Amino acid sequence: MEIRGLEGTSLDIIFHAFKEAFNNYVIPLDLDRDLHLKRWKTAGVDFSLSYGVFDQEELVAFVLHVPVDHVLFNFGTGVVPSHRGQKLIEKIYDVAVPHLKNFKEVKLEVIKGNDRAIALYERMGFQTTRELLSFQGELNICCGPTNAFHYHVRPLGYTQEMKDMRLFEPASEASKTVLMKAKENHETHELRYGDTLVAYAVYTPYNGSLREMGAIDPIDRHLDQLLLHMKLGDQRIRVMNVEDRSQTMIHFWMNKGLINFVTQFEMRKEL
Repeated sequence: MEIRGLEGTSLDIIFHAFKEAFNNYVIPLDLDRDLHLKRWKTAGVDFSLSYGVFDQEELVAFVLHVPVDHVLFNFGTGVVPSHRGQKLIEKIYDVAVPHLKNFKEVKLEVIKGNDRAIALYERMGFQTTRELLSFQGELNICCGPTNAFHYHVRPLGYTQEMKDMRLFEPASEASKTVLMKAKENHETHELRYGDTLVAYAVYTPYNGSLREMGAIDPIDRHLDQLLLHMKLGDQRIRVMNVEDRSQTMIHFWMNKGLINFVTQFEMRKEL
């Protein structure tokens, strides 16, 4: 077996390994090829910084990385069933780390309850930094939008106003650095009362993802109005990776009828 970078490896080969590795995953995944290739591209997976294990030219294990400033985000790790139990991910990092000197740390997300994977990462020196909760369900907002607010959509951009009212620190895939690499895929939605920004959302239309949100008091009222102006009322949605410290956001989504369907640990390791 040989460990080498994935730059130059066809996407078909990489996706075939990905599909095998994540078939019958802890949480069922939609393994549509086009969906995942678009997600990889949107997130900025860098195949020159990603590595795989090849067994007679078959890709049997992989680590996909996204550079986020001086942090390397492990976007996806997998081993095909026939090659599990051989510590291949540890071996990948043994080979990869000397080539990653431009980065200060590696960060990843692992599902809470996936004890085997957590034990692997802890053995490799990763430490848990926070929990990320994801929600899904039919959004329950009782009233309609009012004309007292001004709503508009603009191309993706970030302002100090937004930063001042942000309700949680986005996970790596939803970070400013990652989203701005493919800014054409995302939008900033703003709700204003007069000249004052009262709520905002960073939104990805092609998959309906709410990446980041913020509001001023009364938070529930302003977020309700924003979501209604976005025409998301009474729709089934997913909200991914809300940090556990953001109790305001957690209670908001639960009060709107969504359920916490998965929790992940965010883990970091210095390089």
